[in-house]
Amino acid sequence: MTDAEKKAAHKERLEQKTVVTSRLSETTRFVAFGIVAWVFAVQASDAKFSKTYIQAHEIWINTAGALAVISIASDYFQYLCAYLSVKHALNRREQGYKFSRNHPAYFFANDVLHHQAGYSRTGCNCDRRNLRAAHFP
Repeated sequence: MTDAEKKAAHKERLEQKTVVTSRLSETTRFVAFGIVAWVFAVQASDAKFSKTYIQAHEIWINTAGALAVISIASDYFQYLCAYLSVKHALNRREQGYKFSRNHPAYFFANDVLHHQAGYSRTGCNCDRRNLRAAHFP
């Protein structure tokens, strides 16, 4: 395999990763918003079924709602971190537009949120190997 073929294959894998992680992020948000809506509907209802359901399973209902809110917040926070780290990199002309590992947004996007989820869910490919290649082909 020539260097050009390797570069093309690498670019193709990054594009595939972007599509998969973007779709995963959308699905996660969709499910999380559905859970939040379900929790709200159950908690706000005056129906007898809802009241007995809450009495029997209140801890699980509230836990599901809290985890869904955390999932949504983490997803959007990772978007924000990726945006800020790219913006910072674009201002680093002298350093070849490289990312600063000391920048707080880069740290959170890579070392906190990325490892918390186990992968990059936002489609921004915020990991050390692919961040530069994904945003600066």
